[in-house]
Amino acid sequence: MSMPVPVLARDSLNFFRNQLLSVLIISLLTAAVTVGLNVLLTYNSNGLALIRAWKPT
Repeated sequence: MSMPVPVLARDSLNFFRNQLLSVLIISLLTAAVTVGLNVLLTYNSNGLALIRAWKPT
């Protein structure tokens, strides 16, 4: 089954664009979590004390 080149190019571009958005979202979420943990654990060296003092209800 053959596909015309313009259709193949359009489908490839749409696939790449959709996957790029997913990768970008995952990367941004991962970066936000990493920065949050870094700030929590290194801010005035009290991060670990805050975690140890936290008691879930």
